[in-house]
Amino acid sequence: MKLDFIKIAGVQALSLYGPPIPAEFEPGLVSVVMPAYNRAALLPEAMQSVWEQTYRPVELLIVNDGSTDATAEAARQTAAAWPDDPEFRVLYVMQPNAGAATARNQGLVHSHGEFIQYLDSDDVLARHKLAGHVGVLKADEALDVVWSDWRVVASEQLQAQLAAANQTELNVPAWERTDRFLPHEPWPTLTRRRFLAPLPAWNQKTRRWDDWEYSLRLMAARPQRAFLPGVTNLQREHKQGRITDFNHNLAGIQRGLVDAGEAGVARDGAKDPRPDLEQLTADRYWDVFLEALKFDMADPAKQAISGACRYARRPGFKLKVWLLRLMCHLTGPKRVRALLARRYLLN
Repeated sequence: MKLDFIKIAGVQALSLYGPPIPAEFEPGLVSVVMPAYNRAALLPEAMQSVWEQTYRPVELLIVNDGSTDATAEAARQTAAAWPDDPEFRVLYVMQPNAGAATARNQGLVHSHGEFIQYLDSDDVLARHKLAGHVGVLKADEALDVVWSDWRVVASEQLQAQLAAANQTELNVPAWERTDRFLPHEPWPTLTRRRFLAPLPAWNQKTRRWDDWEYSLRLMAARPQRAFLPGVTNLQREHKQGRITDFNHNLAGIQRGLVDAGEAGVARDGAKDPRPDLEQLTADRYWDVFLEALKFDMADPAKQAISGACRYARRPGFKLKVWLLRLMCHLTGPKRVRALLARRYLLN
């Protein structure tokens, strides 16, 4: 099978959320949007898990985010091993390095599916995932999104875990409506284009918790949600570069402040008050606050605790962060760190 190539000379920031998502779609088609950056070693397994889906028609969109390794060749060789299939096509988009959020937006712009599936280039789908989730969405036209369970597994265990998941059929009639929050990582979900198209897409300023910020904004649109029991996604733990590499380090603190701030901006501009989403924004600021204390970064700590105070809605949490904010300004973050060190392992 050949790849259809699109090369983008430059990524223009037409808006914070990229170009609009086209509303038109091919009925029944699932578009799998897969950003990739220096993933030559892992990309083939992700691609293969899409090829082996029991569902058709499928469109796989690989967006190479300016990789400097053999990612392009890995994609070409993987697709070349597949026979031609009129109901499966691969679109390969090459863009200058601009981050995963921008890459996903490019995938969305070039997609044609009635349903959207996100998948990172180091993770995999169980083979019944798309068939099961499309079945749920077709069973109730009022639904906007469906998801199932997922597992985080070590890289060396991934193929064995995938084989086990592939042997388990999904019981589509077992789906049920749910009021649960969307997964903070949208890979387990399958979403209708008609729900996503009118909404802002991925925030191109976010570089650490882009998936979390995106899910918060989707929840603000109040999607009709369903859950289908079963494991349909495997997330690979490895040491070849993930967003989680920014957890608990100096660069991550700065990126975390940006991402929490973007979530706050979205909440400030929302017409529909959502205390639950505002509290989740406060929780994220709290995470950054603890990280900043750990590294004795006074200004980021003050900025983060102020953000937590602004969006706190749980009474007990609100009292805690307001008291800590006062202490930071009166005695300094180092004294606060000493106070919290044992409980939050800040040493």
